[in-house]
Amino acid sequence: MINCFRTRTSPRLKQHILASSRRCKFQQSRLYSFNHKSRFWNEPRSIFKDESLSNVCGHLSFCLLGASYVTQDILSLRCLAMGGISLSIVFQYFRTLPLWIPIRWNSLFLAINGFMVAFLVKERTEANLMAPWQRQLYETEFAHMGFTEVEFCRLLETSKKLKKAKGAMVCIEGVPQDKMYFVLSGEIEVKSKGEAAASEHLTRTIATITDNSFIGEMTFLAHLQEISAQPAAEVATASCVCSKETEVLEWNFSDLVMYLKLPANRGVANALQAKLSNDLRLKLKTLNRRQTEKNIRT
Repeated sequence: MINCFRTRTSPRLKQHILASSRRCKFQQSRLYSFNHKSRFWNEPRSIFKDESLSNVCGHLSFCLLGASYVTQDILSLRCLAMGGISLSIVFQYFRTLPLWIPIRWNSLFLAINGFMVAFLVKERTEANLMAPWQRQLYETEFAHMGFTEVEFCRLLETSKKLKKAKGAMVCIEGVPQDKMYFVLSGEIEVKSKGEAAASEHLTRTIATITDNSFIGEMTFLAHLQEISAQPAAEVATASCVCSKETEVLEWNFSDLVMYLKLPANRGVANALQAKLSNDLRLKLKTLNRRQTEKNIRT
């Protein structure tokens, strides 16, 4: 029979049969080698109540993923997710036959989370390195209103730091206004006399704005509430003139609204509206007190 096989089989077929035999032996040796190497992970361990290290990694993976669901800090959430995914890859790889489909998908998710963690760390590092005047402004005026350091830095990125000379007009009553200001240092007088065009024609001073106060926030809030596809221009309700050299932060309405409407900046939008509302409340409280004192004197 063997002689018959040898005589009737072509040389090409013999080579094919021998090559197939070698491949089978090679695959068997690879499987044996993998099982031998993964024995450390798959053998039961008494310290884990007869659970293998691979199964322990699987349990820890689900524990970390469960912890990420109840974590509010986004950076901690992503770090826990990365730990859970890494352990799940270990669990899925050290099997009799590795589960390649979930391993590949989890590797992709691990890379995405790693990129986002790097981005969040970069943001927080930059926030920790803010300038001294920014740090002081954040701690005294914005931290207690719900801003995080990162959100405060995002808000500053949309502003311009300007110096206004004495006598400069910040806004004019009755004229369309598209900018909001925050006074860093200096003094601005708020005046009102119908349609004013120049500072020398403004006779009645309503209030004096000093450090750490907004100007134009009422107009901005009205613009924010009534904004549409083609929003109407909001006019200033009073005129503001610098009584001495003043340093301010300036925001353009359209740029600021576009920035606040981004999904990633919802926290900034809520905190800013709370800050503006609180600023208006303090101004109204001051005006009411002054009006009461004036009525008592008269």
